[in-house]
Amino acid sequence: MARHPQWFRRLTQSLAPGLYGLSMVKEALLLSVVGGSAYKVGTRSNIHVLLLGDPGLGKSQLLRAMCAIAPRSAFVCAHTSSSCGLTMTLSRDPISGEATFVAGAVVHGDGGVTCIDEIDKGVGEHKALLEVMEQETVSIAKAGMVFSMPVHTSILAAGNPIGGKFDLSKPIAANVNLSPALLSRFDIVVCLHEGMQGERKLFKYNHATCTTNSNGYDKIDSDMYNIDNCADDCQ
Repeated sequence: MARHPQWFRRLTQSLAPGLYGLSMVKEALLLSVVGGSAYKVGTRSNIHVLLLGDPGLGKSQLLRAMCAIAPRSAFVCAHTSSSCGLTMTLSRDPISGEATFVAGAVVHGDGGVTCIDEIDKGVGEHKALLEVMEQETVSIAKAGMVFSMPVHTSILAAGNPIGGKFDLSKPIAANVNLSPALLSRFDIVVCLHEGMQGERKLFKYNHATCTTNSNGYDKIDSDMYNIDNCADDCQ
């Protein structure tokens, strides 16, 4: 694939192929797995991506697809996870009294990605992500013990707008139940709204034909559906 002139395009199409369209969203997610370079720059190399959109647009499916291809990954739902479950916590053996640190999701995703679904539901746990997303460390001070460890993971999160539907007359910050501090940590924020559904439905027939046609994609008649770039997306 690396020798193919359109290798990145083919790689993008192979991610969650059941979801037609969303090419730019898939490209952003793939770039987050690769990350950037902190060499001689001093900034973090991880790319954090936030998917915001109305229900039923495939956000969770994209996150699970990323977990499947990343070298290391962790998947959690924010509304069922505590701050300790996201980062780490201290546990003591009831018999020996020995203290041990229990790794959370971001620690398990070190060297890969940590996917957090329904991030808008875990409002009380957002502060636990601020340190790992910017400083790339996880610190804990509990029971007289202080511990800090480096964690290099890309946070890929998905959430719904307030009320379940985007108000296009308002800015992103007013549409989502996230703190400004957490929202600023994301390098890429993708907004998906119900108004895109019409275009995606027009893609559906063409996409299904592209994935099942054994003779290739040349016979797709995109003009019949008035989509100028559908043929390009099917190549």
